[in-house]
Amino acid sequence: MCLTMSQPENILLYSPGPYPRIQIADFGLARPKAYQETLNVCGTVSYLPPEGILALDNQHLGYVGMPSDCWSAGVILFIMLAGYHPFDYECPFDSDLADYVPESQDGDSAVSQTYWQNENRVKQRIIDGQVDFRESIWSLLDLARSLVNQLLVRDHLQRASVDIALEHSWITTELSELETAYQERILS
Repeated sequence: MCLTMSQPENILLYSPGPYPRIQIADFGLARPKAYQETLNVCGTVSYLPPEGILALDNQHLGYVGMPSDCWSAGVILFIMLAGYHPFDYECPFDSDLADYVPESQDGDSAVSQTYWQNENRVKQRIIDGQVDFRESIWSLLDLARSLVNQLLVRDHLQRASVDIALEHSWITTELSELETAYQERILS
């Protein structure tokens, strides 16, 4: 199933504590057979993969859901670790502009023009693969950066799959410790 979770707001922490249960919300775009190509582009632009961005302007292009979900997971992981978006870093998360969605690109307002200019810059950064890894943050996260780099590969055929991501050393390094903590929580 293609989750198309597309943004952090759709990831919910169900219970408090150091190892909360995570639930995914908003399955409005989910569909079976995520390995098949689709011509329907959906989701938030700043979380779409390059092939999704290209398909927005070229109706004949399609893309496959599963690699797209891996891209979105890479964007979300990046945001969780760095606190900013890898491609949309000019507009803070809490600004009014981040929530503003104009009805048409032909609007005359300055906000509308700024919105479309920013969206076009974000699209181009995604297509070009211009990830903003600030050394002040990422220099301490070498293994995590490696995983994010594998998930944010422009070519969907070269992008890390779910299985490859789950086998990455950043995840497996502390797997036994996490498994022990998980079992203790289940048994209590």
